[in-house]
Amino acid sequence: MPIDPESQPLLSQPTTPLPKFQLSLLFFIRATDPICFNVIFPFINQMLLDVHAVEDPDRVGYAAGVVSSLFQPFRISTT
Repeated sequence: MPIDPESQPLLSQPTTPLPKFQLSLLFFIRATDPICFNVIFPFINQMLLDVHAVEDPDRVGYAAGVVSSLFQPFRISTT
């Protein structure tokens, strides 16, 4: 009796298990990345004053906002 081609699967590859350890490690790294990004905010003002990026201490808030705002676009363009 001939085999019906409609009843045969197209790909007869076995299913592979989900790499749980690698995925959990990747999830952990991706979850901690925003925490590291938020930790730098208290230190940006002092860093800008220490490296003399701004001369007037009253303008350090604006410069810190520019640095913080430019971080994400540059990060996106390099990954």
